[in-house]
Amino acid sequence: MSFYARYSLLLRRLAITLLFALMVGTGIGLVSPIASLCLFFPLWGALIIGWPYLSRKLGFDVPNGAMQRISAPYTPPIKIGPFVFFGLLGLLLFLLLMSGAYETSPMLLVGVGIMAVYGVCSMLTSRGDCVDDVFDCGDHLLVKKSGEEDTVPFSNIINVNFSKNPQNISAQITLRLASPGKFGTEISFAPPPKIYLGFPPRNEIAEDLLVRADKARRGSSA
Repeated sequence: MSFYARYSLLLRRLAITLLFALMVGTGIGLVSPIASLCLFFPLWGALIIGWPYLSRKLGFDVPNGAMQRISAPYTPPIKIGPFVFFGLLGLLLFLLLMSGAYETSPMLLVGVGIMAVYGVCSMLTSRGDCVDDVFDCGDHLLVKKSGEEDTVPFSNIINVNFSKNPQNISAQITLRLASPGKFGTEISFAPPPKIYLGFPPRNEIAEDLLVRADKARRGSSA
């Protein structure tokens, strides 16, 4: 790995871990600013040290430079995000009750309730049915979900469906397989974010997969 690549990787690690540390520190700071300041730098340091492991679990790392990621790199965080949110919310509520801050500012409890409702809505709309990662390996796709992997030959794909939500931003690609694989006969994943202005909406990744799958099936049947 070149010096520039190592430098870019280091900056990326520092930026992402700083964002996570700021989010947690802000939640703690709502109750105790002093505790937030005391815990911020140790927490940031722990995230920096543990980031190689966390990035693999959260799906930020590409396993092989020859592979091309065609799924959004943040699908696992979206799936576990609501659970992390409720954990931090529970910690915030515990600190409010223990410190007695709710007695002088009852609206803090109202804020916690509003955030809980938001968390429930986020959990209901999270992409629980999507796989974690999908990589284009040339003649097949590498699919990862919950620590398991499966390869999907293009000749086994019989249909590629693309859909988007009414907000016109979030989208989903679903692959229908002729023979079921480790994750069943249908594989859904979120493509990289994009604003779709046309109607009907089109996605280049879905169209490319459909063309290559049709070509692979024709070649295997010849």
